[in-house]
Amino acid sequence: MRFRSAARCAAGAPGGTEEFRGDGFRGGVFTALTAGGTQIGAGLLLAVGLLTPLAAAGTMGVMTVALTVKRPHGLWVQNDGFEYPLVLVTIGAVLSATGPGHWSLDASLGRTGGGHRPALGRTADLGLPRRSHRS
Repeated sequence: MRFRSAARCAAGAPGGTEEFRGDGFRGGVFTALTAGGTQIGAGLLLAVGLLTPLAAAGTMGVMTVALTVKRPHGLWVQNDGFEYPLVLVTIGAVLSATGPGHWSLDASLGRTGGGHRPALGRTADLGLPRRSHRS
């Protein structure tokens, strides 16, 4: 469903441009092409695990804009709310913080984690008691 929506926007289909214009954006065709292209590109990169931080940032950027547009409608998606964009922003943030998985293309190319994991690990360890594993 997300791919179909993104493809409609990226193709500059009338439905995609009208939706952006209806949400108050100027230049509906350019906005639709940019948002749709980012959604498709980021989605494909996340699916194969390539350039994970960049793909996560792309997803977070587009969905943050969607979240701000949908916010006046309330939380729940059945009322055209911001629930779905919020979930995608959260997933993007988690993926950018944790890095790619073991089966990703990033891992096979040796690009795993970067500098985020040690900082997150130290933050998570704050205030937790250390247990000794001695028998």
